[in-house]
Amino acid sequence: MSALADARSSGGPPAPRKETLTQSDLASMLETLDRGSLKGLRDRAILLLGFAGRLARAEITGLDAGPDESDDGCGWVKFGPEGLTINVNGKAGQRQVEIAYTSDEASCPVTALRLWMRLGRITNGPIFRRVLRGGKIVGKTRLHDQEVARLVKRSALAAGLRNGRTETSSAGLFSSRSLHL
Repeated sequence: MSALADARSSGGPPAPRKETLTQSDLASMLETLDRGSLKGLRDRAILLLGFAGRLARAEITGLDAGPDESDDGCGWVKFGPEGLTINVNGKAGQRQVEIAYTSDEASCPVTALRLWMRLGRITNGPIFRRVLRGGKIVGKTRLHDQEVARLVKRSALAAGLRNGRTETSSAGLFSSRSLHL
């Protein structure tokens, strides 16, 4: 048996547990995003929606503007007078997540998603997409779920989140799982 196969079979040491984000952590991370750019608005909606809905990164990026709009989608959103209903088709079956409007418009996940979709001119298909040409155009293709992990790490690092740890980099403390643990 090779050393690599041996390491795989033994499982090796468990991966370090990632920190769960608090409301204060999230607020600090949101402050690092550019509210005047499409990318910043998209990233803001991703963080707020993921945190409020306790969504996994694939669930976030797998959302469509409506049901059955793409072959690779895993759910869709529906806006209502009270907020937002997210229908997710996950490994454990279908589930619904309801997110209400909050009194603070700056940190309201429903308001952030509406703004991203309106300014990104997203009416159907994937909700979270790449921003192209220097941030001026929203692409047609779905954002890869790994981008959510990168966003969480990048914004945690920019916010200086360390949660009292001695680690110099917060990027190792947080991951996309921090949104929903």
